[in-house]
Amino acid sequence: MESAEWPSRIRHYSLNYPIGQGACGLVWSATVTDGVYEDREVALKIINFDKFDNLNIDEIKKEINIMSEYSHENLISSYVSFIDKSEMVIVMPLIDAGSCADIIKETFSKGIEDESIIAAIIKSVLLGLDYLHKNNEMHRDIKAGNVFIKRDGSIYLGDFGVAASLKTGEKRKTLAGSPCWMAPEVIEQFKGYDFSADIWSLGITAIELAEGKAPYVEMSAMKILLAILNSDPPSISDSHFSKEFKDFVDCCLQKDASKRWSAEKLLKHKFINKACDPEYLETELLSKLQDLKERIPESLRIQGEEFLEERKRREKKKKSKKKKTSKKGKKDGDSKGGPWDFGSGSYSDAKAKAKLKGEEYDADSYAKVPESTYEKPSNYKDDMDDFGLDSGED
Repeated sequence: MESAEWPSRIRHYSLNYPIGQGACGLVWSATVTDGVYEDREVALKIINFDKFDNLNIDEIKKEINIMSEYSHENLISSYVSFIDKSEMVIVMPLIDAGSCADIIKETFSKGIEDESIIAAIIKSVLLGLDYLHKNNEMHRDIKAGNVFIKRDGSIYLGDFGVAASLKTGEKRKTLAGSPCWMAPEVIEQFKGYDFSADIWSLGITAIELAEGKAPYVEMSAMKILLAILNSDPPSISDSHFSKEFKDFVDCCLQKDASKRWSAEKLLKHKFINKACDPEYLETELLSKLQDLKERIPESLRIQGEEFLEERKRREKKKKSKKKKTSKKGKKDGDSKGGPWDFGSGSYSDAKAKAKLKGEEYDADSYAKVPESTYEKPSNYKDDMDDFGLDSGED
């Protein structure tokens, strides 16, 4: 974590290009333009409250809390989070090689054959998972798309949007995660699930890294869930992989959750001893990889352009409105942004005012299935005041 204060207004960051898309907005490569961190490249997740009507405040709150409160070398942290008018902004380190899913798609479409590379990635995820589990947190969306690598070979687990707190002995029963990676007990929902559901997802991720795709990924979402429930656990199909790797995957993919190894125990598995060092990752995994900017899908580029055009239109409209209201003493900058402080205000009151609304799968993109979704209430400004935040509405 950085000691100096990070800028908490969006105008102090220059947006470069979009690098990803979440359920609630785009993630951008950006450059700090003011203060101690001027010229530092960062990643910005921008959530526009006006554009996304069905925001789950619980998920946003949980993601920010994990990224700001927990500190581990294999977890993505946040520098600062703030509300600036109608936008929620999370400032994070820029992970400049991208996600493991991006890397596989770009250079290893048939999977990574080098077990030492797979072991290094899995080891880093296990270290982050072990830390989360010992702090009573479940990730609930482990997959290659949520594992990120820097050009120096350091590896991070990210995207805590559906993470959940869980005390020892407790169970969760809500459907959350991405279909291909869901544990059977998560789908069943009857008996509930615990931290071991993350271990199942890790086993599927290991197969994804080795074979270039997760099992059942070409099926529809409903067929995926039925296949997980009714079929034997997936396994490594390629014969050239070692017994240690196949055994590691089997230790993760036990249908009886009580028989799965814990993250702590898996770190002692023989397969993990094969993990290479960051320098080897640099040369063997990342050296042929194009720059992140060159790998942006055309659809994401278009979304980025539309986002910037929309911002220009909004600013133009606001300037026009300010001219009309200038005689009343309204000045530019009246709406103050600031870090999001969940320790103040009445969150439970704001939550109670929100309207609970369910959300279905996105069968095409295998999107996350959130626990619940809250529709932004009509008295949104009052709710933001309950948080101790500025809503940006005058």
